Order: sequence, then structure tokens, then C-alpha cells
Amino acid sequence: MENSIERFDLLFQRGLELHKRIQLCGAYRNELLNIPIQLFNYFHTILRNELPILPKVSQNEWQNSIKSLKPHWILPYFYWKISRLPCHLHPPTLIFSKFRKAYLWSCSRSLQMEHQLQEILSAFSRKNIPVLVLKGPALGRIVYENPALRPSSDLDLLVKPNDVIEIRSLLINLGYKLQNKCFETFQYSQCEEVYNRGKHYRSVEIHWALCTNLKGLHEKDLSPFFSRALSVSTETTEFWTLDPVDSLIQVALHALEHHPFDMRINWCMDVSFLIQRIILDYSVPTLLKRSKEWKALGAIKDMLQLSNFWIGIPKKKQINEIIPDEDTKHHSIVSFDPFYRINMYLAKCSGLRQTLSMIVRVIFPDADYVQSTYPASGQFGLIKSHLLRWRNWIGFYLLSKNRS
Repeated sequence: MENSIERFDLLFQRGLELHKRIQLCGAYRNELLNIPIQLFNYFHTILRNELPILPKVSQNEWQNSIKSLKPHWILPYFYWKISRLPCHLHPPTLIFSKFRKAYLWSCSRSLQMEHQLQEILSAFSRKNIPVLVLKGPALGRIVYENPALRPSSDLDLLVKPNDVIEIRSLLINLGYKLQNKCFETFQYSQCEEVYNRGKHYRSVEIHWALCTNLKGLHEKDLSPFFSRALSVSTETTEFWTLDPVDSLIQVALHALEHHPFDMRINWCMDVSFLIQRIILDYSVPTLLKRSKEWKALGAIKDMLQLSNFWIGIPKKKQINEIIPDEDTKHHSIVSFDPFYRINMYLAKCSGLRQTLSMIVRVIFPDADYVQSTYPASGQFGLIKSHLLRWRNWIGFYLLSKNRS
């Protein structure tokens, strides 16, 4: 028992160190690291597929821990794992019922999203528009035991930039409303437009790039992703998605380039399950090669370290075997530079008037775009949204400088 406690203390300290730089989401940053240590140990052990010790804590502490777990979208996964443990290791009945409710909700949501996806894909197919399904709905099918174990808040679809305008018309004809029209103005600093369609439908994000924050990568050709895509068949639909190597690169870039201050545990789970499949497929050399091409080695290594802490990676492969230290020397910088973005736009301008107009549009975009991307309520909501956007830019910029 003492050895087990010492081992956990070392793991926990390692987690604290990792999350000084890459912080977890929640009501406040790294909230999950501040739940009672017995509860943290219980949940952490389950994530690592080990036998937990049932903590002796109050009902209120259990309730608060669920609130801390909820932003990470892993309650359905915990129900799946806990339900397979001996009954004496289950949480109190009321708490266990909350995990079960989250799982059943995710089962229903997963089916609804697949029906919604089928309608969209059929419309695209009639126009011969290629599309790849990204993130939750795809990962739930290719690396999780059950798609309900990987809940998702929206549908993310990767398309080629030349198809974005036509897709806009197709989605509007299906009843969707565009929330943040930005492709024409912000093609090189944003990577998606968001569509909504009533409370019974999930938001749809149309991506024309994998990431926006890495210099020089936004313009990369997407054709290779489509040519080596993986086919997925379900009871209700068929679709194409990124292969496991490209999926891992996408998850890592998305998590670290867009969410270094609000990391979610389910992204670490994605990486852990993807790297297991990549190792089984003998695709580690391919991962190394493609990660170099996308300057993603640093992001991949950071996510592997986080995933190893939270879930674990196969014992036969150490992180340094997958991504050697020397390979990350020039690939470990989160490079968000607002001045680089502005220069990209100014290079496309002709004349002083167009240049000044573009500067104003980059700094003060359309109100609908700002408020949908950085929502703020109450009086002076638009001003608050602009301030949130600028704070986000500054935060990413300072992070990139600290890591360089």
C-alpha cells in the first residue's frame, strides 16, 4: 500500500508540473487538480485502467467532483468503466446514477448526430463535394469501444477551401444559419465557419484548414488527407475520416494551438487510443514523418506526455522512442503571432485606403462574428467580446514566446 501511495504521489506531482504550462479547463484553470486527493486518485486510477480504491468522502465532495469532471466530457466513459468494476468499488448510488444518466444522454446524442450527419453528407454527395468527418463522431467509431464514450458538442467537417462558398448555400438550403461569416475576410487567420439549426440539431463547423496558429501551415494542400482517408460504416451512415496518424496530428494541433489554457481530458484520451492503434499498425515512422512536415512534433510530444499521465501509453513504447528529443528542437513552438497574421492580409492589399480598411477589419471584425466566437452577456457585451478576443490573442502570443 505504501509503495502504491508513493507511486501515486510521484504521478500527481508530475501532473502538476505538466499542467503549469498546459492548463486544464473548468470553472477556473486546473480545477480538476484541486478536488480531494482521494477522489482524484479514484478517477485517475480508473482512467489508467487500474483497480481503484473507493474514497471515504462526503456526498457533497462526490457532487463537486462531478462538476469538475463535466467540462472534460468524460462522464460517459467513467460510467462505462465503473459499471464493469466490482459493486463494492462503485460510488454512492446517487452519484453512480449521474454517471449512468450522462452515458444514456451520450448514447442518444450519438444517434441523433449520425442522422444529422447523414443528411448533410447526402447533400454534399449530390454535388460531388468531398468531406472528412473530424474529432468526436469519427474518433468514437475508429478508436473507442462505443461511440457514446466519445461525446461531442458539434459536427466538425473538413472540406477543401474552394468548396466553402458552395457548401454555405447547401447548408442554408437545409435550414442552417451561418453564425460567423468569415471565410472571405479571415481565410488565413480562422479555420472554420459555424452553422446552427434549432435546438434539436448540433452545430456544424465547416473547416477549410487543420489549424491557423502555425506560420506557413494554413496554406498547405489538403489533398493528401483526402487521398489516404479512412472509410467508416455505421448502422445509419457511411463517411470518410482522417487516418489514425493524421487524426493524432489534428487532435494535437487543435488541443495545443487552440486550447493551451483550457485543455480537456477527452483529448488526452483520444491521443492515448490513437497512439495505441498507430503502434499496432506499425505506423510510428509514418507519424514521425508527417509530424515533421506539419511542424507538429512538439505538439505531439506534449500531448503524448499528457496522455501518458492521464491514461497511459503502451508500456513497450516509451515517448522518446516515438518522438526522439533531438527531433523536437525546431518543432516545439506554439507560434501564434498576430503581427504575422496582419502582414498576411496587408500583403494582399493594394493602396493605402484598402490597407487601412483591412487593419480595421482585422482588429475590429464584424459584431456577429466576435459575439458568436467570444460570447459575453450583459451591458457592453460587444465591447467585452472584443476584449476577450484581444486577451486571447495576447495570451497565445505570450505563450509562444515563453516556449520559444
